[in-house]
Amino acid sequence: NKNIDINFIKMDVEGAESNVIKGMTNILKNSKDLKMIVEYNPNAIHQLGLNPENYLNLLSINGFSFYDIDETTKTMKKTQKNELLKQYSDLYTNLFCLKKIIKN
Repeated sequence: NKNIDINFIKMDVEGAESNVIKGMTNILKNSKDLKMIVEYNPNAIHQLGLNPENYLNLLSINGFSFYDIDETTKTMKKTQKNELLKQYSDLYTNLFCLKKIIKN
């Protein structure tokens, strides 16, 4: 069913997250209250010949804001694309992505 409303996705596909997001356009379009936990691993993204900045742009274009999940402190901190690109050039993290609600 192409009109199903999904509210949560956990994704860890070793750098191929942007390919998965491109393949789930109907879910992104129809799921107004979607939340996702995704891995952000620039090294794995590069190994697949993809671009980490393009991945973050794809999430932003689809209406998501980012929260960096700190596994050590068990907290989340709102963050921006540029901060992620700078902080995790050689590291990885998990992101909580919250779809921004657009009011008509």
